[in-house]
Amino acid sequence: FVFTFLFFLSPIPTCLRIIRKRDAEFFSPVPYLVAVFNCSLWTFYCIIVILGQSGPKKWDLAPNLAINAAGIFIEFAYVSCFLRFSRTPGAVWGQLALVVVLMMVMVFFIEVVVPTQGWGSFDRPAVLGLITDVLNILMYGSPLVIMSRVIRTKSAEYLPPQTSLAIFCCSACWATQGLLIRNFTVWIPNVLGVTLGLAQLTLYAIYSGNKAPQEEPGLEVTGGSSRLSLMKEVRV
Repeated sequence: FVFTFLFFLSPIPTCLRIIRKRDAEFFSPVPYLVAVFNCSLWTFYCIIVILGQSGPKKWDLAPNLAINAAGIFIEFAYVSCFLRFSRTPGAVWGQLALVVVLMMVMVFFIEVVVPTQGWGSFDRPAVLGLITDVLNILMYGSPLVIMSRVIRTKSAEYLPPQTSLAIFCCSACWATQGLLIRNFTVWIPNVLGVTLGLAQLTLYAIYSGNKAPQEEPGLEVTGGSSRLSLMKEVRV
């Protein structure tokens, strides 16, 4: 729980830099937008699992619910920085609208469509769990947008080390929790998060001493052109 909260807070230095310069530079809003969507899905998943549990086998997902609910608001605060200071604010607004629409579609699918299909044991929590796993994997992989730039420019200036370290630590903790409670919806994406977090830390260690070029013709990692690689920020 603590590591995940620190993970959510890890982009603060990046956002303070954006606010100070009044320019989002080459930072991408994609990780934060996906994190908002991901946290929303995990919050929804925890609610339907907690409310629907019966019998002796029960998963304690209260910590997951609390941290993801908080994550929605924290990640949206970061998105707000890009809405204000991105070089292409229209693209960021468009992506935010897409997140809202996708969440509405997801709720409709889980609450209206799935219960009518007669899929047996593959019920609402199972379907939503599968979807959240995919989104969690995307979120952990979204820094690949920036990682590709790190490799190309041989500079880690736009790969915040605090975020990479937070991904590694909180993924390890949530993967352990998922294993202990035998919830593989929690365990699987966080094992991948450990791997991607370690990869990001390795890149930072290799290229941290180099300065990024001021401009690269034809390259601008903004909301519209970075196009998903998924992330900062859970994780569960």
